[in-house]
Amino acid sequence: MKQSIRPIATTILALLAFVACGDDSQQPYDPNLVDARLTGEWYRVVESQTSAYSPPHSIYGFQILSNRQFRKLGVETASGKLDLLPDDGGVRIELASRGRIELSFFRAPSSLFDTVYYSFLEDTLFVSGSTPISGTWIRSYIGSVVTAPVRSNFEVTINGVHFVLPPVATSPGGWLSMTQRVILHGSLSNGRVSIEIEDFAGTGRYEILPNRGSYSWLDGDALNAFVTDNIYTGFITVDRFDEQELRCTGTFEFNACTPYKTPPDVQILTDGQFDVPIFR
Repeated sequence: MKQSIRPIATTILALLAFVACGDDSQQPYDPNLVDARLTGEWYRVVESQTSAYSPPHSIYGFQILSNRQFRKLGVETASGKLDLLPDDGGVRIELASRGRIELSFFRAPSSLFDTVYYSFLEDTLFVSGSTPISGTWIRSYIGSVVTAPVRSNFEVTINGVHFVLPPVATSPGGWLSMTQRVILHGSLSNGRVSIEIEDFAGTGRYEILPNRGSYSWLDGDALNAFVTDNIYTGFITVDRFDEQELRCTGTFEFNACTPYKTPPDVQILTDGQFDVPIFR
């Protein structure tokens, strides 16, 4: 009889130990500790809500470390692999346990605080609240392939300084959109370049008409925008336009000025090159 009781007792003790480990309320509470289940990398795919003429989706993610460090994640567009973004957005975790995450982040001229609530279902994290990390997230790891690779190259020299697309982003930084309008887009680390090609007819050289070429960037909440006009203009050359493979390559250069300002401030864009996907 004693031998038959021992396995049953052992099983009961094991079950009690399992239940205790899975219940946060049984663990000593330390506000400086991060819930271990949160640590690691999380991502989600956000479908484009604008149109079919831009990248169809974006990859967002974040990394939480046990020291309460928070890092934003994107995707290496050339490989489709999850990776760290160069800018973490200045977000810091103040608390991350017992179903609650308190975040602090700097937005000039002061720091802001917000609280979200979380729960798990296996390798899925659910976050509710009003911050950008609200939503449903999938556990992953840096270097995992989370989307198809996209070849997107866009570079230009602006006022003598050369810029290229960041290798890690939430979506491809350069593309050509084709609707009733044909527009080349480039999202650089220092701003955004846009060129609309008037009367597009495939390969060839096109003049960039007034208000069809632009270079802009955000400075806090203020938009700095420079556009072509009758004096400050340029050209774009399309060397390859492949409607089967949906690829477009070429070069460009133009000058852009601040509208409605005399004398205008001028941005000089030279040595522009692109090899980008077409979305139509």
